[in-house]
Amino acid sequence: MVSTRRLWRAQLAGAVTTAAITILDANAQSVLLSDMFDSKTLYRVPLPIGLGSGAPTMLVSGTAANVATEDASNVYWIDSGGTLYKCSAANCAGTKIIITNGQQVIGRLFQDATYLYWGTASPSQIVRVAK
Repeated sequence: MVSTRRLWRAQLAGAVTTAAITILDANAQSVLLSDMFDSKTLYRVPLPIGLGSGAPTMLVSGTAANVATEDASNVYWIDSGGTLYKCSAANCAGTKIIITNGQQVIGRLFQDATYLYWGTASPSQIVRVAK
């Protein structure tokens, strides 16, 4: 397992200009990172990480990802406004799709083969939506 400190040094050194990077998800395909404050950019570091192998890929910018996850085909994230997005992991810039709006998320975004799940604070519930 690679520590957060090593990931920052090897993968982000000089590649991302802000210090406000947050690790949103580590899954079988990648590590998803977000700059929620400055450039509002979602980044992806494919696995295996291969320390020192280059900069993260920018998936989208202009929308602050608060939570994110990925499966074998797509990347999913919810922004600070509560919009749930989906895009192709192969070409996120050209395929951004809005799945739903108005989601107030607490915690993380989870998934199984069919659905995405997250928690809400008011009302307190677990929500799911088909991928």
